[in-house]
Amino acid sequence: PYITQLARHVPVYGLVWKDSPENIRTWLARLGNPYRQLAVDESGRNGIEIGVYGVPETYLIDANGFVRYKHVGPIDGATLSMLLDMVEANPN
Repeated sequence: PYITQLARHVPVYGLVWKDSPENIRTWLARLGNPYRQLAVDESGRNGIEIGVYGVPETYLIDANGFVRYKHVGPIDGATLSMLLDMVEANPN
């Protein structure tokens, strides 16, 4: 639910890492799809190349493509609040 709340404020993109498209379709059908777009990386190679080393991970990326914050672990209410504060403070 926190990703869905975040998606109300900023575009959210997802990486299906080391999982199948079928599993993600089932998961999204059950929980809803807050993602603007999803990339699929079943082997995990592409994710490793961009720095993913475990899940879940959340990146706050600015309009210029720079990573402004990386959160390792699930998003909870406190993390959501912090991310939204960061977005509000730096809208670009």
